[in-house]
Amino acid sequence: MLTNTIKTRINRAAGAIFTALAVTTIGLPSAQAESWELRTAAQEVKGTRALEEGQLDKAIRIMDANYGTTPYAEKGAMLTNLCLAYILKRDLNTATSYCDRAVKHGFSDREAYNNRGVLRSMQGDYPGAVSDFERAGCFANCPEELNSQGNERMDVARRNLQRVQVQYAQQQEEQELQVVESSGN
Repeated sequence: MLTNTIKTRINRAAGAIFTALAVTTIGLPSAQAESWELRTAAQEVKGTRALEEGQLDKAIRIMDANYGTTPYAEKGAMLTNLCLAYILKRDLNTATSYCDRAVKHGFSDREAYNNRGVLRSMQGDYPGAVSDFERAGCFANCPEELNSQGNERMDVARRNLQRVQVQYAQQQEEQELQVVESSGN
């Protein structure tokens, strides 16, 4: 059963409106499934509303159709949203491509790092996820462009970072246990 855990942001004149979507890691028994918080880019681009309404295929079509004519300053936001859409579709290979492109675009928004951190967590790359969540939350050296963005966005990264640290610690314990068991035979 999916839980509503993804908070997305729509920038409107009236203020930010939050819509819940859901994602659960795949490949884990339901008792161990973790929920992650994903976010659309802070900058609204074409296709954002369809994505926030859960119309993933429609959102992807809109973003793909408009990417070429999107101003450079908005391409990072569009890549971040495409990353999110493919994570939700559980097409992790395609999501990896878009997430990496969003981060490399130079847009440096927290959502790009946060969403790639979620993706890496789902893929079992816990050290990579920790790095991305730390960057999204500015827990280490924070670039000026990220430092100026709001606290709520830091809180999402902080919660995701806590989740992945628990999973990483559990993975390390399991590996240590396997080493002990194999050396005892």
